[in-house]
Amino acid sequence: MYQQILTEKNNTIDDEVFKKIDDINRQTVHSFNLDTPILLLDGIKNTYYQTSLTENNYIILVNGEYYGKTESDPEKNITIKLSDFQDFGDFDGDGVNDAAAILMSVNQDGVMTYSLTLI
Repeated sequence: MYQQILTEKNNTIDDEVFKKIDDINRQTVHSFNLDTPILLLDGIKNTYYQTSLTENNYIILVNGEYYGKTESDPEKNITIKLSDFQDFGDFDGDGVNDAAAILMSVNQDGVMTYSLTLI
């Protein structure tokens, strides 16, 4: 389903793509009661994030980690990891539990940046 959405947009990720993916996720969560904290914790380790930590403003974590190169300088690496600090609850009032997490970014120069994100 996600691949179909990306194909329709020529593999370009924008706000419309994020909204479609988010709608699918919410429908799935409501249908299967998937918003328990233990399932959310596993989910936040393997999902997409909109973040200012990268130049294209999004990443996809796999097992809580993202490794990439900066677009402006392909020689520079960036590592983003999910921290151990998370919380769960219905933050937006839609009846589905959400997750708040802190992403930690370290670039090749050793500069560390933190970013709070809500899912």
